[in-house]
Formats: sequence, C-alpha cells, structure tokens
Amino acid sequence: MLSDMIQNYFKRFKKSRGSNKIFKNAIIYSIGNYSSKFIAIIVFPIVVTYLGLEDTGKLDLIVSTVTILATIFSLQIGEAVYRWFSTNDLAEQQISFSNGIVVLVIMVMLCTVLYVLGYFFYTFPKDLWTLSYFILVSHIVLNAFFQIIRGLGKVTVFTVVGIIKSILYTAASLLVAIFTQDKLYNVLLALLLSNIIGIILTIYHFDFIKFYRHAEVTILNLKKLIKYSVPLIINALSWISFFAVNKYIILYNLELDDNGIFAVAEKIAIGIFFIGMFYYYSLQDHCLSSNNFRQEGAFFKKIVLRTILMVISSILLLQLTLWIVMPILFPNLVISLNYLPFLAFANLFIVLSSYLGIPYNYKKKTISMAITSLAGLTLTLVLSMILVSSFGLYGVCTAILIGAVLVFLIRLKYNITFFKTE
Repeated sequence: MLSDMIQNYFKRFKKSRGSNKIFKNAIIYSIGNYSSKFIAIIVFPIVVTYLGLEDTGKLDLIVSTVTILATIFSLQIGEAVYRWFSTNDLAEQQISFSNGIVVLVIMVMLCTVLYVLGYFFYTFPKDLWTLSYFILVSHIVLNAFFQIIRGLGKVTVFTVVGIIKSILYTAASLLVAIFTQDKLYNVLLALLLSNIIGIILTIYHFDFIKFYRHAEVTILNLKKLIKYSVPLIINALSWISFFAVNKYIILYNLELDDNGIFAVAEKIAIGIFFIGMFYYYSLQDHCLSSNNFRQEGAFFKKIVLRTILMVISSILLLQLTLWIVMPILFPNLVISLNYLPFLAFANLFIVLSSYLGIPYNYKKKTISMAITSLAGLTLTLVLSMILVSSFGLYGVCTAILIGAVLVFLIRLKYNITFFKTE
C-alpha cells in the first residue's frame, strides 16, 4: 500500500511544471552518485569483517581527515566555478574556469610543501603519510572537475565516471581486504587509484582550449571567485565535521573500537542521505539557472515534501531490514544498529538543510549559509563533549541530531522569507 502511494505521488509529480527534466536528471544523477555507493555500503560490512574494528577505525579517521583537508585546500573552488557555469554565459565560464585552475594549482603546491615538511618532522608512518597526500590531491582535483562537468550540463558523463570510480574502489577494496596482508594500506591505495581513473575520464570529456583564457586571470577575477567560494569552505567543513570531528572526540574519550562501531553506523546511515538527495543536484541545476526561482515556491516545497516522505519511509524500512538481516550475516556488527536511528534522522535534517540551502546559493549569500551550518556544528560539538562522558556513543549521536535540527530550523526561516518576497 505504501509503495502504491509513493508510485502515485511520483506520477502526479512528473506531470507538474518543469519537473520532467528534473525527474529525468535526478534519475541519471542517482545512478551515478548513489547506485554504486549503495553497493559500497552493502560491501562495507564484509570489508570491516576482514579489516577488524581497530583498522576500520584507523581507515575511517584517515579518510575523514583527508576529506576535511580536501575541503579546506580546495577552497571549494569547484563549487564556485559550477555556479558561474550554470549561467550558460561563455565569457563568465571562461573567467571562472581560468581563475579556478590557477587557484587549484596554487593550493596543490601548498599541499605539497606541507607534505614535505610533515614527511620529515611528523611521526606518522611514512608510507601512509605519502599515500594520504596523493589521495588528498586527487580528491581536490577530481571534485573540482566533477563540479565543472555538472556546470556544463554533462550529466551523463558525471554519472558514468561516478559509477566507474565507485565500482572500481568497491571491488578493489573488497579484494585487497580479503586476499592481501597489508589490508589498511591496500584499501587506501585502491581509493587513490579509483580517484586517478576518475580524473583521467573526466578530463577526457573536457575542452580546456575552449574555456581557459590566460588573459582572464586577474586579481579582480580571482577575488570575485574566492569571495564566493571561501564561505562554502565553512559550510562544507561544518557538515563534514558533524561526523568527522566527533570521531576524534570518540577516540579521545572512548576506545578505537568505538570509532569502528560509529563508522559502521555512519556508513549505513549515509544511505539515507543518498536517498534524500535524489532530487538535489537536478533541482539545484534548475534553480540556479532559473530567472524566476523566487516565484516557484510551491514547486520547490512540493519536492521537499516528497523528499521527506521518501526518507522517513526509507529509515523505517532500513531499520527493520537490518535488525533481521545483520544478526544473521554480521552478528559482531549488530551493536552499531543501536546508534543508527540517531544518525539516520540526523541525515534527514542534513538533507533538508541542503535543499533549503539552494536559495542561499541562488542569491550568492554563501556567508549567511555558512553561518547556519557553523552554528549547528558548534552546538553539536559542545553537546558532544558534554554528553560523551556520561552517555558514550549515544551522547555523540544525540548531539549530531540536535545540531542538524538547528541548521534546518534556521534555514527554514530564511526560505519562508525568500519565497514571500516576490
């Protein structure tokens, strides 16, 4: 009965104004972004079984640290270039791309200098330090070009490259976890190789000659691009830190095994995020290229309500399924299910906050948007540090949920004002 209701809901939605293209692109984005990631989520418990909770905790900390650093050192310049590409103005595209490339080169050089200094003065294992550096650089470059491809409207290329990259990493990480000795190092190596292949495939479909104009590289244009992108660092970093920084709080106050348990719960809960983001990228493409977005409040609200229906249904189904399946297949990981409801609903509010961030991007109010996510992060970390000593992982997960709800409420207030203006 629920499935029939959802099907009828989608049929009515597809007939609504402007939704055919959004629905079509949402499916394409989902195939690239989420189908392969769902495979990774399914495979992840197997990888954990062979790695063990301790090495899983180490892997998760390394990947989370690299993700945080990539967010900082990329300056989120890919997101800024995407915003200018979405205008479909060739001159603006050339300005943003040319200056964006210069920024990327400078930041990669800075990463290299810090890597060399760390190699000689930091006590972290040299092989993992070097591998982490290359993963960091590959993340920065790949994410930037992914956003540019999106800005060009090459949704199919974006999808295919995403599928190939994710499947390669998933398959390789599974194989090395089962059949090799140095499992942690080899799983990280698989991540690096999948990133490199993704970069090669993305660059192959991009025309540098058309968009790069050295004459457009000026201080004024660099400032304009960076002024838009820097607040996005705070926004992205805040969302990442909701989970990533809490891993360090867990490590300091609890045990490394608890990091592994948290990593499993987070990995499963991220599936809720992927489901909720079904419409996000195609809706963002539509809204940022629209000349009358502020007059489409009813249309925007309809998609958000649909998203809520999909996500809540998915949370209930996921929780029930896992309580039946996991004790049979992965009994040693059942404990992670205790924390899943907190993280699943946190992802619901993170998803909704992402949708409600589109009007901020439309008005280029990235500073205001960043402040909202920073407020949520601050509340989360304060509560996490207070609650972890008394409630352990339950306290950390509760803090994440409360922080996500705060961001949602602040952005909801802005959206109500935004759509009432016109």
